[in-house]
This record gives sequence, structure tokens and C-alpha cells, in this order.
Amino acid sequence: MVHVIDIKVVSIIKKILYLCLTLLLSFALASCMYDINGGNSNTNGNDNSGDYKPYSGYFSSMGTVISLSVYSQSQTEANNIYNGVKAIYDKYDAISDDGYDSFFGQSYDSELAKLNRDRSMIVSDELYNLLKFAVYMQDETDGYFNPFMGELNHEWKDYINMVGSMPSEVERNFYTTIARNTYLDFNDETNLVTIKNDVTENSALIDLGGVAKGYVTNLAYEYFKANNVKYYLLNAGSSNLLMGEKPDASLYEIALAYVYGYPNSEPTIEIKDGYWYIDGRNLDIVASAGASSSYGSTTPDSKSGKDGDLYFLFNDSVTAVYIKENGKWRNKLNLGIVNFSTKNEAVVTSSPAEQHLEVNGTYYHHLVSPFTGLPVNNVDSVTVLGTDSGYLDALSTALFVMPEDVRDAYIDEQDLKVILTKNGQVVKETAGLEA
Repeated sequence: MVHVIDIKVVSIIKKILYLCLTLLLSFALASCMYDINGGNSNTNGNDNSGDYKPYSGYFSSMGTVISLSVYSQSQTEANNIYNGVKAIYDKYDAISDDGYDSFFGQSYDSELAKLNRDRSMIVSDELYNLLKFAVYMQDETDGYFNPFMGELNHEWKDYINMVGSMPSEVERNFYTTIARNTYLDFNDETNLVTIKNDVTENSALIDLGGVAKGYVTNLAYEYFKANNVKYYLLNAGSSNLLMGEKPDASLYEIALAYVYGYPNSEPTIEIKDGYWYIDGRNLDIVASAGASSSYGSTTPDSKSGKDGDLYFLFNDSVTAVYIKENGKWRNKLNLGIVNFSTKNEAVVTSSPAEQHLEVNGTYYHHLVSPFTGLPVNNVDSVTVLGTDSGYLDALSTALFVMPEDVRDAYIDEQDLKVILTKNGQVVKETAGLEA
């Protein structure tokens, strides 16, 4: 059981660390991409890579850190791509947040915050189209994705951050009833948007947190296409990944992490049938002749029994990191829950990994059912693959909160590429995906 005071302190520390990190990244990395190989003209020794070099850069936007890696023939070209992508995220960051959490730099003067206050307003083309898409996804998911859950989402986030109490049954019923009956009236000639509710006296607050980042990531994809950018990897806070291609035609390797905690047993590392295995899981890393594992440690010395990190090296290229906490080894990188390869595809994951609170063995988080008003714990994570990040973002949220029978039927009907995990195990994996 986690003590309340510990949760509160951790929550505050996480916010402070986030702010420090994003500020440092903003000042140090603004409008700049770095040559990952320090001037080497080849990505990995493969002659098919030509003159392309890998460049990487970071910026903070939409409440997270966005990382972009591209293979380019010049740093000038890489910087132009970086600035183009950053401009897209910054534009939507300024219009789409509801101003609720000003601690994270959200603006009460954003378009969405003003619309929530004024209830009727002429908005920009960008927000107008985003709102229309959010309502479309509400219809597509039979209401399991609901962009009108602002009040209740705020109540749960306050509780998770230990600055509020758990929403009562009366509050949950009140806010979900409002949310399910609120709708938007659109005037396509003037861009006038009006928040309405014909059933209840009050209309709800709009919350685009479950769709905006994915929607903008899809705009970045359109930017790549329009500018003939073929070789890239865009990581929008780990929950939204966008993968292009590599010059050497290899695939991007994706691994899904544990959502709650880590494995507790000390790791075992061995070679079977020419491959490395860790904790019995095949890493798909070929063991070269005479290959062996070695380890080093940080200070304090891991071998002394004190807390610290332990590093296992495979073939001088792959590293698995374990951390000792309270005398127990835990897999820090969580290798091997799900590993798969892909290219020219978006990968979106919904999970409470970064926003949850454990009380008496129950996890409370921000993924709340629009019908019950309660956080849903049928699975720990939902990962969806496809081409449209905005669609996948809202869809993964909806799938997470659906009852299991509704969710499984929806996945089959829509022929979705989905991976579901629970307690560190894959519980559902659709055809075409191999763990």
C-alpha cells in the first residue's frame, strides 16, 4: 500500500522535475537538431544508407516532451524539418488546452479555455476542425470517447494529485449525465461554436486531452508527406509514436513497458539456440560467437547490496538496465513485454502509467468511463496501430474504458490492430502482430 503523503510528495516532485526538464530543453535545444553520430556520414555502416545522417532534437509542447529524429543529408535540412514540426505543435498547444492546470503552463487565454467560459464563440479554423473531429470520434465510439468530460476529469486528476477528494457517486452521476447530453452546434459559415445541452440545466466543459495530441501528430505526418520527408521517428510523449522509414530499410523496434511497477525477481541472462534471453524472454538478439554478458554498476556499488543500477551488456551493442530498490532487482527498461517492428505507421498507447494513484490495492487514474464516472481497470494498456494518430488517440481511450465484451466486439468489427496488456502480460493481440 502506498501512503498518501508519499503520493503527494511524488506528485509535486514529478511536476517540478517536468518543469525543470522542459525549461532546460526549451532553452538548450530550441530550433536545433544534433548529429547523433557526431559527423559520421553513415547511419550504421550499411552502404545502402547513402549520405543520410541521423539528427535528433527535442521541444516541450502540449504538456509533454516531443522528440524528433530524422535521417537527413544536411543539418540545415534537419533543422527546417524540426522547426516545421515544432510550429505545428506550438500552434495547437496555444489553442487546445482548457487552462485547467496552469502549473504546467496551460493558458486560461487559449481559445478552448475561452470557449468553455463563454459557451459560444467564433473560433479559428484549427480549433473548429479539431472540435468537429472530436465530436466525430464520440459518434464513432458510441460515446466511449467523450470530449465533454472536463469537470469529472478535473475532479479525478485533483484526487490523483492529492489536492482533492475522490468524486462521490452523486458527483459522478451528475457530471456523466451532463457530459452524455452536451453537444456542439457548429456554424460552418462563421466558425461559431456553441456548447449546448437540451436535457440538463448545465452544459459540460470540453476536454480534448484524449484526442488533441494524436490529432496534431497526424498533422505532423501530413507535413512529412507534403515535404517529402521519408526517414523519421516522432515520439510525442511515448504515448504517440509516428514512424517513417530508415535509409537502410530496417524496421523500427517497439517495446511496450509495464504500466504498474516492475518484475521483482533478479534477472537471469542466458543464450539459447543462438539468441539472448533475459528472464526467459527471447530478445531476438543474435549471440555472436563467443558472446557473453558482463555488468558494471553505478555508485553505490550494486554488488554491495546497496541500491543502484546494474547494467548487462550484450554483444557490445544492447544494454539492459536493472535498478535495485529496497534490496530487490527491478527491470528498469522493462524489456520484453511486447516487442514488434514496424514502419510507416502510427502507434498510440493509452495507459495510466504516468497518472495514477494506488489506494488499498485499487488503481485510480484519469481514464474514466463516461457512463460510470469511474476509472476503468479491465486492462493496464491499450496499444493501437494504424495510419491516423488522431483517430488512434481517441480510439485507444475509448477501448480502454469499454466493458470487455463491448471492446472485443468493437475490435473485431473494425478489424483493428491492437495489443492489450494486464499485469505485465499480453491478454489480447490481433492478427498480424507478434509479441
